[in-house]
Amino acid sequence: MISIFFYWQVTRAESLFTLMVAKHNCSFSLADHFTKLAPVMFPDSEIAKGYGSRRTKTSSMIRSKA
Repeated sequence: MISIFFYWQVTRAESLFTLMVAKHNCSFSLADHFTKLAPVMFPDSEIAKGYGSRRTKTSSMIRSKA
């Protein structure tokens, strides 16, 4: 069973990445690449495996905060 704390950690990671994309005016396509790259970079991290913020979710998060 996956805990609520795990979901909170994944959401936090996605939010921090989205903040970085917005702050540094990065391309949303970076989110697609990072989502695939995170589990490869950090194979022992369950958070990296659960990370799933591609361009659509990233842009939606930015628009909802604007």
